[in-house]
Amino acid sequence: MENGEDPIDGLRREAKEEMNVEIEVGKIIAVFVDRYGDDSDAFYTLNLFYKCKIASGEIRLDKENSEYRWFSEEKVPWNDLAFRNTEFAIKSLYNIK
Repeated sequence: MENGEDPIDGLRREAKEEMNVEIEVGKIIAVFVDRYGDDSDAFYTLNLFYKCKIASGEIRLDKENSEYRWFSEEKVPWNDLAFRNTEFAIKSLYNIK
């Protein structure tokens, strides 16, 4: 998010910038605090996860992203997720302990 930006506006902006899609924002799934970076230079992040749906556009990734894939609940590649908070969010979405 940009300084002073509403979280929903930031979510829509990032979806457009990074994936070239317009989204419909649904309910919030989870909020987690996490750390980003190595221990010596890590900083805390506040991570907001919403359930969204693509409203229009075709996914075309920007230079910050190299690939995307869709997974069913049964096929989430748990060992390949980039961030710990993503695991927490997916488990919250599917009510997995």
